[in-house]
Amino acid sequence: MLSISKDVMRRWFGAGYAWLTPWRVLVVLGVLAGIVGFLGLQALQRDVHTRALHSAELSAGLISSLVVGRNVSADILHTGVLDTGRRADMDADVVELAGKHQLAGLEVWATGDGHLIYADRRHPSGETRLPAGELIRARQGAFAAVSVGGRTGSTFDVFLPLDADGDRAVDAVVEVLLPDDPINAAIARSTRLINGGALLVALFGMVLLWRVRLRLRRQEYTVRHDALTGLGNRVLLAERTHEVSAPDRTSALLLFDLDGFKEINATLGHRAGDDLLVIVAGRLQAAVRRGDTVVRLGGDEFAVLLTDVNTTHEAQETAHRLRQVLHEPATVRQLTMETEVSVGIAVAPQHGADIETLLGCADVAMYHAKNNSLGTTTYDPASDTRDQQQLTMLAELRHAITAGQLRLYYQPKCQPDGSIAHVEALVRWQHPNRGLLSPVAFMPLAERTSLIKPLTAWVIREATR
Repeated sequence: MLSISKDVMRRWFGAGYAWLTPWRVLVVLGVLAGIVGFLGLQALQRDVHTRALHSAELSAGLISSLVVGRNVSADILHTGVLDTGRRADMDADVVELAGKHQLAGLEVWATGDGHLIYADRRHPSGETRLPAGELIRARQGAFAAVSVGGRTGSTFDVFLPLDADGDRAVDAVVEVLLPDDPINAAIARSTRLINGGALLVALFGMVLLWRVRLRLRRQEYTVRHDALTGLGNRVLLAERTHEVSAPDRTSALLLFDLDGFKEINATLGHRAGDDLLVIVAGRLQAAVRRGDTVVRLGGDEFAVLLTDVNTTHEAQETAHRLRQVLHEPATVRQLTMETEVSVGIAVAPQHGADIETLLGCADVAMYHAKNNSLGTTTYDPASDTRDQQQLTMLAELRHAITAGQLRLYYQPKCQPDGSIAHVEALVRWQHPNRGLLSPVAFMPLAERTSLIKPLTAWVIREATR
């Protein structure tokens, strides 16, 4: 083996090969392998940190919507005073999330002068003013700061801008402290391992980081996808706003609603309904082009975002074709049934330049198609009985259902002897600009559109919770 190695080295390097002994070659290769491994570990660490921070931003954003969005309105931010009742509600929400190991601390700062509006009493930071640098960056409407390693160890300390008026102005900064978990701890350990620099330590760190990376990818997938069908959800659809706002392209949003789905659940059971939803999801996904987005919005509502549509007629043809695909017989629980759907179409930028506006327009079109047994209808502003204020309220109500702006009030029902027999749950909307709205202000609008379904589902979940 030694003579063969010498022959090979003589052929490669000529007479000056003498210094390249086999042991020196092994050392050189080992050093090169170490450098490559170290560089690979650094790249993997950066990827893991990027994914971890993005995951933290998503988690913090959901917590901010659930806790802050439904309790801190524009008037509170303007006065800087949080009343006792809402503070108690926020404290209760924080305790509940902390009990589920989803939150370690929460603070809300006003951007006007940086003073503290709300602080989680379990983990007070001791600060009464937001640092000037964070305040300046928050006023710019971006994430003020995202850092690994917060006040309580391996945590994510996330600063989020809060727009309470809906005018894209930053009214407050929400500081969300996410709790220590295996991902954060693994990142902290990997950082220390990388600083060690040894080859074996680096290799161990790479394996550790790779496992963390896989877990983060699973978390990102869960946030953006529907658990039942595997399709994207509202979060994924909202992230496609850039596809409908581009001035040089035409997109279309198709909103599908299954006719008679409630009767299927009532007669065959919810498992049969779930099986049908899975079949519908699979057929839609298989029938669209690569690059189009299929999502399940909730219940029996699906949406398809078509990119690069040449004309409105092309979007209509696609809607008719997808409706025919869904109409083909399907076998559910050994029963063969035909699925009828109503489809509403909204086109960007003609009907709107963002997802929420398109959803509102497609919702109106779909409701018109369902009520008139048309199958498929394109949104027509001329036939839209809603005024611009109603269109805005429809988009706001759709957001309110998922952003935690709804409230339930319980009215006791008494017996003749004065004892309470039961209570009636009454829904109210804590509008960020208009204050507390009674059902008269928004229920008729919800009943004329498919928003009545997710609204009813929210009321049932909240009341039973």
